Amino acid sequence: MKINSKSILLLAAVLTMMPACSPKAASTVAADAQDATPAVETPYVSVRTDVPNKAFYKDVFMHGGLSLSSYDSLPFLGALGLSHEYVALGSATEENKELQKSIFNSNPDDANGVLLYPDGEPRFRLLYVNGGGANSSGKRLEEQGRLNFKAFVDNGGSYVGNCAGAYLPAVTEDRTGFGGYVGVWPGDCSGASTPVWNVGYIVPEGSPLRKYSDFGGDYYIDSVKHHNGPFFERWYEVPGTEVLTINDYPAYRFHMQPSAIAYKADCYKGRIVPIGGHPEKIEEGEKYILMQSYVRYALEGQGCAKAKGILSNGEMRRMTKSTEDNDPAHTKIGDKQCHHFVFALPKKARNIEIRLESLENYELSLRLAQGTFAFKEDAKYAAEGKELVKTLKFDELPAGTWYIGVQCESTVEATPTKTHVAYNNTAILNGAPYTISVKWDNIGTGKAVLANGANANETIKKMLKPKAIFTDIDSTITKIVFKTSVAAPAGVRIDDPALSEEPICASIDKDVLTISTTAAEINSGLHPSFFFQGYGALRTIENIEALNTSEALSFTELFKDCRSIEKIDLSSFEAGSLHSIDGMFHNCASLRKVDFSPLKTVRPIKLGDAFRGMPNLEEIDFGMMEFNDYEIYDNIYLFSSKKDAGNKRCSSIPGKLTIRCTQSVAAKMFANGSLQNLSFGAENAEPVKIIFIDSATGKEIKAEWTEVTRY
Repeated sequence: MKINSKSILLLAAVLTMMPACSPKAASTVAADAQDATPAVETPYVSVRTDVPNKAFYKDVFMHGGLSLSSYDSLPFLGALGLSHEYVALGSATEENKELQKSIFNSNPDDANGVLLYPDGEPRFRLLYVNGGGANSSGKRLEEQGRLNFKAFVDNGGSYVGNCAGAYLPAVTEDRTGFGGYVGVWPGDCSGASTPVWNVGYIVPEGSPLRKYSDFGGDYYIDSVKHHNGPFFERWYEVPGTEVLTINDYPAYRFHMQPSAIAYKADCYKGRIVPIGGHPEKIEEGEKYILMQSYVRYALEGQGCAKAKGILSNGEMRRMTKSTEDNDPAHTKIGDKQCHHFVFALPKKARNIEIRLESLENYELSLRLAQGTFAFKEDAKYAAEGKELVKTLKFDELPAGTWYIGVQCESTVEATPTKTHVAYNNTAILNGAPYTISVKWDNIGTGKAVLANGANANETIKKMLKPKAIFTDIDSTITKIVFKTSVAAPAGVRIDDPALSEEPICASIDKDVLTISTTAAEINSGLHPSFFFQGYGALRTIENIEALNTSEALSFTELFKDCRSIEKIDLSSFEAGSLHSIDGMFHNCASLRKVDFSPLKTVRPIKLGDAFRGMPNLEEIDFGMMEFNDYEIYDNIYLFSSKKDAGNKRCSSIPGKLTIRCTQSVAAKMFANGSLQNLSFGAENAEPVKIIFIDSATGKEIKAEWTEVTRY
């Protein structure tokens, strides 16, 4: 039966509601504090909630137990390449009752039952339940079996069921309580007492099944067998429920009601797909594709991976508890299962060691990844093999959140029988005990402080020339590199031990100057002025963000005579205490642009001859900086030429200069007689075109020069 106009109108009314839990949400928790080193950094760990669990014993467990149809396989398993196990018991003999109880509930070799690992996590990716008698099959699971089914889904395993298997996940049927239902879909399904009918299935607009197939182009599947299976007319009462397919059968009351739905409570739980009809045994055609699509969507909704805990430095976690201890965070690991742990590695960590010890003769693998769960395919580092003790050691690693994966490679020997899959080597079913630990050395927990920029500069230059002083400009240094959190900084100390808790050392290798410290950063102190002065050959400053300038009062002549440097990044500088940039870039002859916009100043700044002797300067961005009035209004040094020291009217600036500043700074500059002379070319061979841009709006500020020539 094809879709008619009435069907289309009814379909338009079907709404789908997505689960409330965002798949990319992140939970942030504080790392366990180390026993008691007061200055040790306590970082935070952000644990991902968008990575699905990837470690299972097998893909599918197929339940064809008491009161259900019994099969040892179904066509969709092979089509999707899924590994599986089964129970196919048939009649309810006493022997079969005991066998089902031992499989799903517990037995001496397996305290958790076949579906669950010792910690309650799902042992299979998906639980599939056949058709048959829903209420009677549920009751024969007994209370513990039903609780295990619920734990399977609640802990991340997905669920698909046809007919009886579609009743089972509901809470009630037609508002009437049945003791055999599991309740993982917290809704009420509707019973359909029908003979064997062939029902049309509509795949409505918005159904996620459409991403797998267009089902012949019309999103319609003919003649799906229906025999007493449920439908879901009150699906909308459970937020998060999605409609996958709709019955098209005008002769019965379930016409245009959902025949299959999907539900996923949150990121950690599995997806449930109950299906009222019977496409599961079809081996070809659209019904074959339909069943595959149901299963694929369920598998895509399996629960995300979870961390057992956050490990702190030096902590050893003992994973030795059993199922009956009800302590999943410390419970032993099951066969093919992967346990996850996270730790926050600070910048100053060195000599990192992760240690795994198997406490019984089971093969465990150790894996490590940054930023994501350390499954086998995602791990950056691994230690595998039969050794009981495994370690991963590193001199250093990037700071941040690291994930440890512990996977049990040992497993049971599985033998298919007529009724079920029998196991040998069953001791592993109750778990393998182990310990896991991480430790590292904290380097440089104190503060590193420069005493005075000029003193440090002079000390460094005397390493090159014993009689050098900081004003010398013939230095051969072409590159300066800042290194922090170094275990053993090399070279000559350039800090004042009376002020600095951690040493700051400088070393020179050919034309590279390295400044290193055990601390996480270098505080510039109150007076970093002159620190880079006179490095005439300097072209590059690497990791300048390691320099903390938050306490600096003055940047006076900070980069003076750095004639070769073409770019200086000030984006990491802090300037809350700053009051002067006098001569900051004096004679930086190769510098084309100076950008102060990242600096958040809180007071008017002394400007002085900050840009004197800069023949290639094309742009200055002052951001929102303000300056002392007299520093602008009567400043004849600001852009003066080095060669014309006697007449400060002359400028080294080329023919055009862009100044980004506030309206008030621009107004003050218009009143500067020296700048007026530069603009009109007075005392200069060529005039300098000065363009002002408003820092706040980005619009040009029209120059309104004061008609007064002072020189």
